Amino acid sequence: MKPMMPILVVSALGLGSALAASPPDAAPPATPTTSPAALPSGADSIARAITILLPELEARVGQLAGDADSQDMAAVLSVARGYQELGLYDQATAWYERLENLEDAGLFADTIFNGRIEMAMRDTSSEALATVIANYAENVAEPDATLLSRALTGVGRRGDWEEVGHLLEASLPLYKELVPADLLYLQGRVYRRENRLGEAVAHFERLLAAMQEPAAVHPTLLMQRGRFLRGAGDCSFLMNDLLRARGFYQSLVAEGDPVEQEWGRFQIAQMDMLASDYALAESSFRRIAADSLGTLAEGWAASLAAHCAAMSAQRATFAAAGGPSPVGLD
Repeated sequence: MKPMMPILVVSALGLGSALAASPPDAAPPATPTTSPAALPSGADSIARAITILLPELEARVGQLAGDADSQDMAAVLSVARGYQELGLYDQATAWYERLENLEDAGLFADTIFNGRIEMAMRDTSSEALATVIANYAENVAEPDATLLSRALTGVGRRGDWEEVGHLLEASLPLYKELVPADLLYLQGRVYRRENRLGEAVAHFERLLAAMQEPAAVHPTLLMQRGRFLRGAGDCSFLMNDLLRARGFYQSLVAEGDPVEQEWGRFQIAQMDMLASDYALAESSFRRIAADSLGTLAEGWAASLAAHCAAMSAQRATFAAAGGPSPVGLD
């Protein structure tokens, strides 16, 4: 993954260094557009330092165009970072664009991309993220898709899974060879969130089948196989295709990490309970509870085990009285 934005301390130091390196006969400072008093109450001293330094640095490099040395370009980058740290994203974007228009700006391509995608993650409209994907194809298609996956997941968490689907349509073709697991899993999540469960199961099944030829898939898929088994199992369960779901969960128990194995066992026990096999379900839930002492899973499993025991006892009572056995959940 490419390095992320420096922390506030680095930004303040970078601004100070750029000022110190500026030529002595530079233009006089412009009138500050942002003052420390305008900052939100409780803003830390580093943010105030950035605010004080920005106008002077901006005045000294604001007329740069065409050819510029690396020191000048670093100063322009410092201005963009400073505005970004202050949350003034329109100004930050304008300075990133100014840097992009300078010759040899490719030296800063990764840093510009990281800054702009981080701002895009905070944009609730998703338009900024769409712009980044359209304009930074080479950077977007990073080997593990860490930044892009975070950004798209953020859009989904805001509830706009349809937009995640559109952004994925624009992003996936940028990968000339193998697509990382996170993006392919997100594609399945889009189907699930849009209630396209059949498509989701088919999607996960295709990827699980493709993993049989390791050279044909991105290495991260093999590392996250359990995640795709769970996705296929959960979507099958939601479709009430319990036989197919059971197969995926059994594979998850056999192949997943400890957390995934616990989920597979829990879901299989739930299906036994739904099938009114209360004795088997109770036994499974009690084993899960015993293996999960001190966790939330213990509480859930113990509660369901008690429910199954009660249903078994109720069934036995009805049978002894010559009545019909209760069917299904109460």
